[in-house]
Amino acid sequence: MSKKCLLGYDNRGTVYDYGKYVLRKINPEYIEATKKILLVYEQVLKKSGIVPTSTWCDDGEYELKHNKYTISYPYEWTANMFKDAVLFHLHLCKQLSAKGICLKDALPNNILFNNTTPIFIDFLSLIFNEDIKNEEWLFQDVDDKNDNCIIIKRMFIPYMLIPLLIMYQKNYNKARKCLRDKCCNNKNLLTNNWDDIEKIDYQIKELRNSIYNVMEKNNIDDVYDYLIEKIQLLDVTPSQSGYLTYYNDKKENFNLKNIDNWLMKQKNIYKILLSNKYDMVMDIGSNTGWFSLLAESMGSKVVSLDIDESSIDALYLYAKENELNILPLKMSFDDLTKEFYGFDYNSDNILSNVVQSRPLFLMPIERFKVDLVLCLGLLHHLLLGEGKNISDIINILSKVTDTLVIEFVSLEDSLIKDNPDFFSNLHLYSEDNYNLECFKDKIKLYFPKITVMDSHPCTRKILLCEK
Repeated sequence: MSKKCLLGYDNRGTVYDYGKYVLRKINPEYIEATKKILLVYEQVLKKSGIVPTSTWCDDGEYELKHNKYTISYPYEWTANMFKDAVLFHLHLCKQLSAKGICLKDALPNNILFNNTTPIFIDFLSLIFNEDIKNEEWLFQDVDDKNDNCIIIKRMFIPYMLIPLLIMYQKNYNKARKCLRDKCCNNKNLLTNNWDDIEKIDYQIKELRNSIYNVMEKNNIDDVYDYLIEKIQLLDVTPSQSGYLTYYNDKKENFNLKNIDNWLMKQKNIYKILLSNKYDMVMDIGSNTGWFSLLAESMGSKVVSLDIDESSIDALYLYAKENELNILPLKMSFDDLTKEFYGFDYNSDNILSNVVQSRPLFLMPIERFKVDLVLCLGLLHHLLLGEGKNISDIINILSKVTDTLVIEFVSLEDSLIKDNPDFFSNLHLYSEDNYNLECFKDKIKLYFPKITVMDSHPCTRKILLCEK
């Protein structure tokens, strides 16, 4: 069975992706400690939100087998997803503390979302409280090894709290940049600090001072309680954008159960979803997720992508409230092919070659392999607006799926004719090089079988493209 080694900086083990599950090889000197932690996990922590884990022995090596979840990164999460991840981390720390265990890391990257449910995945970060003193890197330049709040100071505040407070200030782009470019082991070894918060208002200043006052008492459980109380009060919900009411404005926010009222676009997408069992669907440009909700209601797990902060966060909150199988992510089409590398330990450290060959953050087309991609109402924006090449677009999408549903919007569409200034590359196209047959010829290079279906209005067509 093929396996893929995932980049990690953990001195305790190495993680391998086997496709349907994940194996974590434990370094020999940490096997006994891991067995003790696993015993506590099996007895009292299975329902704590830690990734389902069991032992796996292969060729005499001791390994842990984990459930596998779709990989997403903190800088891709919606604002309320990130807030929920931070609160989940603190609640988990409280549960662990009651069992004499702590996390040697406080990193959002150690969390994945199973739809809208956060899951802690870094099993080797669990250590007994008395062993925290052995983590030399954590106590570097610190005299007091009895500081019970060292992880909060060194890890939680820079990597979790500060980005969250920046989101609270509604500066989402900067918060995402902090989560990506200043994550632990980032390429330039940068760390978030209080100066990254551009305007520290009275509330943030009071919160900062009170956190340090509580930590002075050195009671970690009191710190967890205080942080949970204060973070729950932070409103990180994005302000409403014009796209939040997109479906209502178009009068297309149809009841999912009342098919008779749907337009041809909705009816034909329904027929496509009904014609096959698509376990995993990706909805690119999902907005608030009408088609994501449709696919989910028909039994699919859905990854929903959109660039609008308020729309994708609203979808997350709705999916969370209704316990839906939807993973909403803030992501553009360009983001599908972006990857980011971590710090390269280039002296005699064996990590050097590993870091150079494997990204810290994998590009989405490497992480997302789905049965069906929905790309509706987006193609003309990528071509006429952003100036992308149709072949490049389809090539990228072909790396994610074997079945693509894409919407062709003709130059006669009122959206284009009435808003020519909105499409900065419109002048490059005419009926000669922008037409349905031309598109089909380009798409067939990657998806040989194409079925054309009606959409709405009549200036649009749905293309079911299959390999």
